[in-house]
Formats: sequence, C-alpha cells, structure tokens
Amino acid sequence: MGRRQRKKAPTPELLYKYYGSDREDVFDSLLVRFSQLSALNDPFEFLLDASPEDFHQGAKKVAWATANPLAVAQMGLSQLAKLPRDNPQLAALPIIPRILVIIIVAPILFILILIGSPFFLKQMRSIVTAAVDDFAKVVINESRRGLVLIFSCSAIWNNVPMWAHYAGNHTGFAFGIDPSCAFRLKRKGKNGEEFSKPRIVSYQRDTPTVRSGSLEIADFLSIKMEDWSYEQEWRFFGTPDDATLRKRLPSGSELCLFALEKSSIREIIFGLNCPPTVIERIKVNIEKWEHPPELYVIVKDAGYGFKRLPLAQAPATPIEEFESLTTFDSIEFPQAFAAMESMVRDASSHMITRWFSRNRRS
Repeated sequence: MGRRQRKKAPTPELLYKYYGSDREDVFDSLLVRFSQLSALNDPFEFLLDASPEDFHQGAKKVAWATANPLAVAQMGLSQLAKLPRDNPQLAALPIIPRILVIIIVAPILFILILIGSPFFLKQMRSIVTAAVDDFAKVVINESRRGLVLIFSCSAIWNNVPMWAHYAGNHTGFAFGIDPSCAFRLKRKGKNGEEFSKPRIVSYQRDTPTVRSGSLEIADFLSIKMEDWSYEQEWRFFGTPDDATLRKRLPSGSELCLFALEKSSIREIIFGLNCPPTVIERIKVNIEKWEHPPELYVIVKDAGYGFKRLPLAQAPATPIEEFESLTTFDSIEFPQAFAAMESMVRDASSHMITRWFSRNRRS
C-alpha cells in the first residue's frame, strides 16, 4: 500500500497545546519548547520506505516538473512580461513601440527555449539528483539528530486521551493559539511571511515513500501512524538557529525554546482536576495583559461526557481535606449499623419467634 494523497485542509482558527499543571510558567516566560525528533513519543516517526533508486526516480519527476519545455517557456514569458518594469530604456518607450518590441522578442525567446529545453532538463536533473543524494545521506540523519524541531498542537480541545496523556489526567490545562500569528520568523519567508505556518499531520498505515516524487522534508515530518489519528495534530517547524533561547541539558541534549506571541493566546482551558491554586495564579498573571485570553474550566456532563464553561460561571470547587484511612474498619456505615441494631432489638423482644408462630398457624 503506497502513500496516501495528502489532502489540503484549511488551518483551524485555533490550535490547542496541552500541558500539565507544572507548566504554568509558560504564561510568565512565553517560551515553549520545539522538540527534536528523538524527543517525540513515537519512535517510528520519520521512517522512510526508500532506496537510492527511489530517491533518483523521485528526482527525475521533480526535474521534469521543473524543467519541461512548457515550464521553461512559462518562466521565460514571465520574465519577458517583467521587462518593461525592470528595463528603464524599454519602460521609457511609448506604449506602441514597447508592445512591438515584446511581439518581436517573444517568438525568438520561445524558439530559443524549445531548442535549449533538453539542456535545461539535463542540468536540472543533475542538480536535483545531487540534491536528493544529500537529502538521503545528510538531511535525514541530521534531522533525526536535531536539525529540525517540532511544536505539536491539536485542532480540538475536547480530546479525552490528550487530557489524560499530556495534561496530567486533567490536572493541567490547554491553551488555544491563533496559528496565523503564534511564532514570528527571524527572517521573512520566501513570500514575505512574518509568521511560521503550521502543517497538518496526515495518518497512514505504512511508512512514507518517495515514489510519489515528493522530496519535501516537511512532508515526511508530518506523517504518522494512523493509530495517532485521534490527536488531529498540526505542527510548527523550526531549526535550532531560529530558537529564542538554547540550553544544554545535563543529559547532553539541547533544549530549544521559541517565543510565543502573547497576542496569539486566545483561550485557556483548565482541566477537571486542575488545582484551584494553579487556576488562581494563572488568572492573576494574565489579568495584566492588554488583551487577556478567555478562561474556561472543564466540568462533567451527562454520562462520560464533559464540557467547558467560562471560568466565571463554573461552580465553586470546595477544597476537601482527607484524613488517612489506614484500615477498612475505620470506615463507618451508620445506616447499616442502625438496621443491625434494630434487628437485634427485635430478636431480643421475641418478635421473630412470634412472627414464625403466626405464619405457621396461618
């Protein structure tokens, strides 16, 4: 079974990150960890079903898509259309002579493109093949070592396993961020983007292959086993050079922290078992923000369900004190003991004997 076709999906308005209660400091520092592949909880991630020949076949497809005669002609005509803007002498001509120059040059350019396209294709194939060799030998291994970093989020806030696994069995919280303005890029993207864009994770049964001709590393980094599909995961990508703060941990691995834009945090949802002290500290912390996020708390719903309520509407949670119960005998059963005492009194007054006598005569 080959790789499934990746479906384009609109980016959700909010993405949710689940944390345990010990991470309440995130609202102080506004720094979050982008993890190395080796730190992810699935050791089967980023495994490729590929041979050198697969990579070379993929390279040929990419080269043909980039340097076929039609693609080269489109690039040439695109550059031709920009001539009046980029060439001052041509731009200074009146409109009619300018159009005549373009009409004369365009056929000549198109013929030259057709003649030269085999050369372009050969050169592009050579370049792409060399690039995929580097990809196979260097990039994949270096990505596993920490060249690529990942910040994982979920498209939903009401995921039961996520609250159990990543939010300390509801003792933590989840916060919703606007993905369009969460992480500011140190350098603008190729299209002028100022913020990092997340990619949706696709789920499939088999390991990804390169036979489809896709050579984008982000494709392989956003594929997981279909067993994880309940997470509805989206991922931000970064590199150690993009990090706001880098630390060396005692284990020898590197901790890469990225600045999260305060204005992107739109919601904070506290788990069912989140300690009131944690809720209060976070509440006090964000009250001073210019645009504080909405606060919600998880409450039980019918059956196994749960829902969220605005924190201001949530029922008060009394702080209970529990004494140590060392033995089962220390637990009291007042109603059961009262019933037993009543039975003993009845027996001592011969009520049971009289009841048997009446029923025997009847």
